[in-house]
Amino acid sequence: MLLYKYKGASELLHLLDIAVHERLFCQEYSLLNDPFEGQFRSITHYTNIANFAHGNFNPYPLRHPGRVNYHNVGELLVPGGTKVCSLSATSTDVRMWSLYAESHFGVAIEIDFTDAENRVRRVEYVDDLPKLGMTILAGATPEQVLSYKTTHWAYEQEYRIIGPDKYYEIDGRIRRVIVGLRARDDFVLLLKKVMHPRVTIAKAKLDHEGVAIQVDEVLHEGVPD
Repeated sequence: MLLYKYKGASELLHLLDIAVHERLFCQEYSLLNDPFEGQFRSITHYTNIANFAHGNFNPYPLRHPGRVNYHNVGELLVPGGTKVCSLSATSTDVRMWSLYAESHFGVAIEIDFTDAENRVRRVEYVDDLPKLGMTILAGATPEQVLSYKTTHWAYEQEYRIIGPDKYYEIDGRIRRVIVGLRARDDFVLLLKKVMHPRVTIAKAKLDHEGVAIQVDEVLHEGVPD
């Protein structure tokens, strides 16, 4: 499975960290760009105890629809907090390049998660905040809560690494760096110097028929180890 990490050209420290140390930075969930991150709801049901007060000991008492309660993943106690690294299954969506690769001046880093698929969670997109349990027997986990987003974000086709660690190691998993169609020549030259020789570097271009982004020319062909 190939996933993509978008980075702007001005995010040089993060980009160099990925290239040199071959690891992904995981952000505290509360600092992500969606203010609804980590928000979810639960339902509190009420038993009709009035029946008992009148001598009705029906073992299946009536239940009211209940009250909606809103929660934050911060209420779920996790040592060290919960961190997230966001990736995408697409390298062709114009919006992803515009929003997360500095208006096409940055890159999309292609990472191979073969044999590591269980380390990433596919985000599910829902119309409302997810409804999850908050009881001892059916309590939500941070991984569950942070695996949902509202449908506003469905174009991102997001996958997430979720956990307490600040970094996720990707030794030998970077396959290709796709350079934005507006990337400067000196930026491309820097990438050629810092990326591992095994990594292919390619240039993006406009796909006018598909109204998308596609790979144009290969600027450096990766050399296997």
